Amino acid sequence: MLETLTNTFLFIWDDAGLVSLLAHIAVAVLVAVLAYIILNRIAQLTLIAAFQWALLHPWLNQGLTIKGAELVPQAVMQQVTRSLVALFRVVLQVLVLGITLIILFSVVPDTRKPVLGLLAFMGHTLTKWFWLFVAFFPNLLSIGLICLLGWGALKIIHAITRAIGNHSLVIQGFHADWARPTFQLLRVFVVVSVITMSFPYLPVYDSPAFKAMGLFIGALISFGASGAIANLVAGVLLIYNRAYTIGDVITFNETFGTVVSKNLLTTRIRTPKMVDVVLPNSLLLTAPITNHSENAEAMGILLHTTVTIGYDVPWETVHGLLKEAAANTPFVLESPAPFVLQTKLDDLYVHYELNAATDKPGQMPRIYSDLHQHILDTFNAANVEIMSPQIHDVRRGISPYIPKT
Repeated sequence: MLETLTNTFLFIWDDAGLVSLLAHIAVAVLVAVLAYIILNRIAQLTLIAAFQWALLHPWLNQGLTIKGAELVPQAVMQQVTRSLVALFRVVLQVLVLGITLIILFSVVPDTRKPVLGLLAFMGHTLTKWFWLFVAFFPNLLSIGLICLLGWGALKIIHAITRAIGNHSLVIQGFHADWARPTFQLLRVFVVVSVITMSFPYLPVYDSPAFKAMGLFIGALISFGASGAIANLVAGVLLIYNRAYTIGDVITFNETFGTVVSKNLLTTRIRTPKMVDVVLPNSLLLTAPITNHSENAEAMGILLHTTVTIGYDVPWETVHGLLKEAAANTPFVLESPAPFVLQTKLDDLYVHYELNAATDKPGQMPRIYSDLHQHILDTFNAANVEIMSPQIHDVRRGISPYIPKT
């Protein structure tokens, strides 16, 4: 150990050894300073390159349009430009840093041989990758062409469905509310078609591992997504059957409310209590759906309620009182006019059904409450007793029970 240190000390203080050491240090310092300066200037160089690029390609600042149709928005083009410039800067920085490290390690004789071996390995690997890329390039062109055709098809489909949704394009028998779900379905179909047609051009397409992974993923989808597929199919049927649209007031089983959103999997209903109920679309196919809004605006919907009145009251009086109560109720339409039906002749009383129209189905609970309130007030004011619920007492000639106002 002491002998080694002594020999090293004598080599350094030898004229040739000292000059060689100083030369190595000078070269290393010079390379490090140059690398530091270049790395600091790369950001400015990339900014200048981006500015020149924007001057050479003005369409980067205004998006890609063909005959007035915007295919690629301006924000997307600017984002792509910034990403390419950032990638170019990173590549330059990595390249400069790699060259700097190679030169620094090559200056020292003890590290020169490993560095040259590493460079040879990297050169062999890069050469191999280059020729693999050259062999794969025709397949890459095919994949690019397939993706380009799929992208063009999506742009055309989106333009057509958007025009239908905006009512600027009318197709007989195709409703405007079908435009958005139709685009979503066709988009999934196009994407799946592009992926399916591109798979045979991938280098790993024929490998057993890739095929096994495909079978595994297919099995997961088959067994794990059966409920989602059922909801998806049900959602498509509900959309194209036009059972309801967003904003409609519907009743499903015991759920009454306004449809606030719907998609291919679920439907969200907001009840009068301001509670959102999310129903799977497959469930909505299991029972009838009552749509209160479909004809409400055009002709109104009929609200009906039943009262029972004794045989001692003339039916003309009952009809008049019920119609008067309906006329005093907010949101009840004058046309069609309210009408009354005798639906049943019971042992003790007659069943009278009042029918009144409204064009506000979302206010049905409030309208029913106000209607019942006005029926009570009107009959009490006329001294007419409502016989429901049934009165089991024996009257023995006493006066009918009317609340005192």
